[in-house]
Amino acid sequence: MQIFICGDSTAASYRPEETRMVGWGQLLGDYLPGITVVNLAMAGAARFAAFAARQLEAMGLLLPNGPGKA
Repeated sequence: MQIFICGDSTAASYRPEETRMVGWGQLLGDYLPGITVVNLAMAGAARFAAFAARQLEAMGLLLPNGPGKA
């Protein structure tokens, strides 16, 4: 099973060398053993509708049967 996350900075993943921030999506997999979490969240996504569109497009490409066939 996979869970896809699309969202903004509150869910985004961050590298420890960049910041002390951690988004909830970065940690979700730690609480869901056996489930793959695909975090497509990006900081700034709430401000730009194009980010959201790209997240959804990427999610569709990652689905096992392709876009719209899950």
